[in-house]
Amino acid sequence: MSQKYASPIILVFLLMLWNQGTIFADAQRGPLVTSVRVIPIYGADVGFNIHCKSSSGVDLGDHLIVKGGTYGIDITPSQPGKTIYLCSVQWQGRGVAFVIYSEDRDYNNRCNNLCLWAVREDGVVGQREDAHGLDFDLHFPWTQ
Repeated sequence: MSQKYASPIILVFLLMLWNQGTIFADAQRGPLVTSVRVIPIYGADVGFNIHCKSSSGVDLGDHLIVKGGTYGIDITPSQPGKTIYLCSVQWQGRGVAFVIYSEDRDYNNRCNNLCLWAVREDGVVGQREDAHGLDFDLHFPWTQ
């Protein structure tokens, strides 16, 4: 996919999440929930595999995300300052493992409501909640 189309696609995706009520923080409904979403933004028509688990031992299993699909985790921190989720992504024989959410890094700094990640030809990138277009602040290149 060319870069000139990626920015509008991300914007549409964020608006869809907002309209579907995925992003919310309401004191009367309970603690803050951070939505973590991973989308593919590459040209190939093949999906990617993702496997995530929390630092507390919750294994979210393996998932195949097809082009046009989305992988999501809704996180409610259980131990303030200690909530961490680790993921590994495999795509076309390449892979990378990274921290997809760290309360110390992300909460009150990068993404209180929505942490958006994208799988690209050069690896996995993360975007601040207040970023625009293709402004990614974290990059994890393929390691294998």
